[in-house]
Amino acid sequence: MFDYLNHNAPHGVNHSNEENIYAVNFNHLAQVASEYRQNMPNLSEIKSLLKMGKMRRFVGIKTVRSHVNSQYNQALPALSTLKKPDVVKCWVFEKNY
Repeated sequence: MFDYLNHNAPHGVNHSNEENIYAVNFNHLAQVASEYRQNMPNLSEIKSLLKMGKMRRFVGIKTVRSHVNSQYNQALPALSTLKKPDVVKCWVFEKNY
């Protein structure tokens, strides 16, 4: 579901701008999933499984300068009050080779 939403949502769901690093904010992921009519599994279950991931290794929970929010904010008029925060708390993963 992450790959599908990251590819199809206008600014994606990966908040990292580093290659092979994935930063996921679960609140944002759930919001985008509902917009795309994707069923979000139980978050506590997902979080416990993701810590043992093989395809993408769990690095930790970190504060990330959001690439997604930056792109969103750039598309808004200069004086807009609808801007999203520059920094978000994310679960961070790196791609295993």
